[in-house]
Amino acid sequence: MKKPPQLIKSLILILFFIGASVWGLYFSAPPKFLTVSFLDVGSGDAILIRTPDNFKIMIDGGPSNKVLNHLGNNLGPIDRSIDLLILTHPHQDHVLGALNILERYDVKKVFGTGVIHTGDYYINFLEKVKTKKIDFTPAEQGEVLRYGDLEIEVYYPFESLAGKKVASLNNSSIVFKARYGKNSFLFMGDAESEVGQKLLKSGLDLRADVLKVAHQGSKNGAQNVKGFLDKVKPQYAIIPVGENQYGHPHKETLDILDQKGIKVFRTDRAGSINIQSDGDKAWIKNGE
Repeated sequence: MKKPPQLIKSLILILFFIGASVWGLYFSAPPKFLTVSFLDVGSGDAILIRTPDNFKIMIDGGPSNKVLNHLGNNLGPIDRSIDLLILTHPHQDHVLGALNILERYDVKKVFGTGVIHTGDYYINFLEKVKTKKIDFTPAEQGEVLRYGDLEIEVYYPFESLAGKKVASLNNSSIVFKARYGKNSFLFMGDAESEVGQKLLKSGLDLRADVLKVAHQGSKNGAQNVKGFLDKVKPQYAIIPVGENQYGHPHKETLDILDQKGIKVFRTDRAGSINIQSDGDKAWIKNGE
């Protein structure tokens, strides 16, 4: 006995919706807008940028494997590709999660300082880059990377630090601006006042809609240098921070940001913070 045509159509429709639901569980569609996610990984940086073209850029990885849960939530369990991993500097609260990313994901390119550092976690990171034959590029001012309509320009270090010993790992941090249409984001790594002063004198265009506050909002972070925030003029300041023994973010940092009328968002209070941009305006959109 033949099934009625209407019943067949209904069954096909049901199967379609079931299939779409299963697909959605395993694959995450590219966002409609540029999405910059400051992931709540505790005290450390882990930032995911996704473009409408489905380019994925990771900035640092935080202090643990917690970043993997966030990447699973954002990318789904099947998508294991990262186009670019930027390691701003080789401190543990940035590297450990990045090492986990290298182990779990297919990372196409790593951008780092290449400074000499003897921490086991950093040596393991570099070994993993080597064994997986991932392209590693040392950062220096003027380097520009493009991913679709997203442009990343390195502001600091002013010259390559590859193979060099540095007095301060924080002050070797890669500082860069990400531009998307009319919107821009300034990422500071853990740069301290010394770098802030150099950037102020550099003549570089520091203006940005969003500032990633340096070093979890520490007292000696680059943003606290007199005149720095007047040059950046951000609408939003994001502080990736968790429970810590150093008192981050420092009251002085919070007071300065408040005095300038800048909207502050902290991952220890808001959880992961998502900022979206259509190339004309940027806005906060929380939740993963």
